[in-house]
Amino acid sequence: MPGMLGALLVIEDGTVIRGKGFGCVGEVVGEVVFNTSMTGYTEILTDPSNKGLIVVFTFPSVGNYAVPPDFESGTIQAEGVILKEACKEPSHWQSDKTLAKWFEESGTPGIEGVDTRQLTRKLIKDNTMSAVLSVYKDEPNISELIERARDPGKTDLVSRVSAHRSKYFGAGGKRTVSILDCGTRKSLLKELNQRKINVRLKPPSSGKKEIMEDDPDALIISGGPGDPSILSHVIGTTREVLNEIPIFGIGIGCQIVALASGAKIVKMGFGHRGNQPVRDLGSGRIYITSQNHGYVLDASSLEGKLEVTQVNANDGTVEGISHAELPIMGIQYHPEAGFDSKYLFDKFVRLMETHA
Repeated sequence: MPGMLGALLVIEDGTVIRGKGFGCVGEVVGEVVFNTSMTGYTEILTDPSNKGLIVVFTFPSVGNYAVPPDFESGTIQAEGVILKEACKEPSHWQSDKTLAKWFEESGTPGIEGVDTRQLTRKLIKDNTMSAVLSVYKDEPNISELIERARDPGKTDLVSRVSAHRSKYFGAGGKRTVSILDCGTRKSLLKELNQRKINVRLKPPSSGKKEIMEDDPDALIISGGPGDPSILSHVIGTTREVLNEIPIFGIGIGCQIVALASGAKIVKMGFGHRGNQPVRDLGSGRIYITSQNHGYVLDASSLEGKLEVTQVNANDGTVEGISHAELPIMGIQYHPEAGFDSKYLFDKFVRLMETHA
């Protein structure tokens, strides 16, 4: 058809998947991951934790409620998207554009017409792999795309999604929390402000002096993208303040707390992205959580350093940690994104008040 864009997904193992292109013409490289959520695609795509990723949605039709203003950041953060179908006639009272139009305006490529179930099965079997997504008018050289997919390079993704200067978000409360920003979601700021907690957002380059100069009541290390083990400065800063103030690590922040405490992390085969059941070891209760991570804590390395408080009900991986003596807690998922786990902010506030 006239004006129709072609699209290729070329995976590092040589697999080539053809489809129809939408959004922006161009090429992106990233890890191909799948997300099992049935709703919330605007929040997922704007989540800074998805920087460096090409996201496969397992739900067959995406975009049916178009683009309402439910953003976790200012723009699309995922490198690209892979869909069975991008809805052409959406309906939502707050939206004035289709998914394709949003991607075009954001400079992000997408591919549809893909058997996403088959691709997801491949990722489960062969694990997460790097790939190139190309949306084109004239078909590119496939051999060159394969070589590019096999050598994507390793970058500090956190520096691409975090604050470059300190920012203040007042709530009129008596308590102030500093956030070491590794890719903070807007909903995290919202949850804290709703509890009358003032927030100072600090760049990941901040050291102990910059963190403590505002005399914060506590520190949150936010979620974010990529491999936390390469964030040596953030890990070092966290290690220096472990004994100073209460700390709450979220997502990659939980892993940074563990690394700063001397524990280890391991890369997962295909990660947890979407809704996952989590068991609290204290109460035995199951919580449905919103997750987006490709690394996990090595449980055997936590002994003598941190205590496991929650585990994934499906595979038993570590989902929550605390310190036996210090006011430190960490959660592998995003409590700001799910009603089941927002109680953790109240728990953190109580922890902060107790040690004020």
